[in-house]
Amino acid sequence: MKKPIVLLFILFFVNSWTVFSQSVSKERDKVVMKTGEIYYGEVVFRNDEMLILQTDEGVRYQFSLEEVKDISKETVDGSDKLEKMSQEGQSDEIQSFFAVLDACGGISSAKNSFDVSPNTQVAFVLGKNKVFSENFFVGLGVGYNSSYLKSNSSLNFLPVFLRLQNTFTNNRISPFVRMDAGYAFSMTSGWDGGALVKAAAGISSSLSYKTKLFCGIYAGIQQFGGKLSETISSGTYYYEGTTNMKQLGLQLGIQF
Repeated sequence: MKKPIVLLFILFFVNSWTVFSQSVSKERDKVVMKTGEIYYGEVVFRNDEMLILQTDEGVRYQFSLEEVKDISKETVDGSDKLEKMSQEGQSDEIQSFFAVLDACGGISSAKNSFDVSPNTQVAFVLGKNKVFSENFFVGLGVGYNSSYLKSNSSLNFLPVFLRLQNTFTNNRISPFVRMDAGYAFSMTSGWDGGALVKAAAGISSSLSYKTKLFCGIYAGIQQFGGKLSETISSGTYYYEGTTNMKQLGLQLGIQF
């Protein structure tokens, strides 16, 4: 009678020790980037050009081997696993904040104000990635928008806007779409600002985890007010009112 009890006790002890050992220690891959960033997880795919790392939370990152400094195995025990997870969480939170610098060039026109004219725009955006999904970016931006009129003058605005952007994949080259919405303050005397909406689509190219290049086309519409004119059969009439400026062109940007 005692032997079965002793045997069951031994089996229980061995099984408990095995479970405890598995929970205390765990081996995972450590990927060190040339930028100094460190990632932990499991390398689920690797070839001569790139690798894919899956974290304990199931998030996958794709890296070019040209960006990787070192790959090694590391055993994490229970005493520092929570600490490492906390550090990774803080690091990931910091790394999800980005700045974006845009430059745009194209044409603009506004009914009863000016005909098709050259238009340039620059913008600076600060925001956070991984807001609603892995590749969804939300940020606040400020810029400068200038249309060069035929009368050797320019119509200038200071847009302040909210940006929503989605990059469709984690691949190095991926399509993206973005939307800006906000208000443009007039920087030219005699003119008033107004609401704006601008949409863009194109291709993004990842240079590193944080650095991306963007290239695409944009189209936008912005309301503004001032002295307008309208020509009818009896002549040209001038009046104070509002109109919409339509914009179309190419957009280049860098995220860092």
